[in-house]
Amino acid sequence: MMSHYNPKFLIFVGFIGLVLGFVLPFLMIIRVLEPTLLLNFLAYVASFGGLVVGIAGAVLYWQENKREEEEYWRQ
Repeated sequence: MMSHYNPKFLIFVGFIGLVLGFVLPFLMIIRVLEPTLLLNFLAYVASFGGLVVGIAGAVLYWQENKREEEEYWRQ
């Protein structure tokens, strides 16, 4: 099954989500941003979503490279 998503792009989006999930709470702790329930929820969703998307990208990247390596050794 081929994916329509570029694995490197998914890893990048996941990284951005994780960074956002780290930076938002940090800015709330040092009182640059006012901590609200919505902002806390957004930080949690960004962190968890970034983790899931990054892992999905890593798995797709691994599958593509595994397929190419198997084709190489069959020749």
